[in-house]
Amino acid sequence: METQHEELMESYFREKDISVRYAILKQLILDAPANGKDFFLKAFKKERYLDMKLSSARGYAVYATEEEVSTLMNKLL
Repeated sequence: METQHEELMESYFREKDISVRYAILKQLILDAPANGKDFFLKAFKKERYLDMKLSSARGYAVYATEEEVSTLMNKLL
């Protein structure tokens, strides 16, 4: 299962089509892979669209402390 998550994570950063990236991101949020913290932080920094940033932050919140999530949310203000 982890290799499938790793493949999804790699394809997320290779993919140019935003709708496909969004579908991958949503699937990874639901699956909550073990190594997801770094992925979601990197995805948050990569995305320029607000909905994608918020989805990345949602995935990141599964792994991070409240202070770490608060730091990300303050960047959106």
